[in-house]
Amino acid sequence: GCTFAPVTGNAQTSITAVAPSRQPLLSTVWALSPNLRTAEALARVQATDTRFDGADNSAANGALSQSEASAVFFLPVTQPRTLRAELLATTLNLATRRINAGTEVQTITIQRLGLGTVGDAVRYVQATLAQPPTLGNLIRYTDATLVLTEINSNLAERY
Repeated sequence: GCTFAPVTGNAQTSITAVAPSRQPLLSTVWALSPNLRTAEALARVQATDTRFDGADNSAANGALSQSEASAVFFLPVTQPRTLRAELLATTLNLATRRINAGTEVQTITIQRLGLGTVGDAVRYVQATLAQPPTLGNLIRYTDATLVLTEINSNLAERY
């Protein structure tokens, strides 16, 4: 008995992507500049990747804090810390619209891995972090770190 008249209205819609500033920042800059890590940017990162929540050994609560972001950047000298820091920098660059997920990227390493966009690179890194940082995965971790370093230093982007 739930019968309704057919829809008679319509509207034209469009999706607009915000153009990136084309000025991504290195992980070191993000680490040394907590003032750039706004609450909005941290929320966008959390919505993209929840792996950083609780990074400062606090209980994960669904919100990325300055303390947690700082903990990710603190002395990333060994894997997987280095790769996690580069991934956080990349997601902050995405969150602040310095680059877009659809931004094309190209370097020798990126081509060898069959990646074409920043989004492809982030997914590759997320898959890499799901694997243990063992000797057998050393090359994959090294490649993934290099890819994000090239992106965060604006060497890979093709606008």
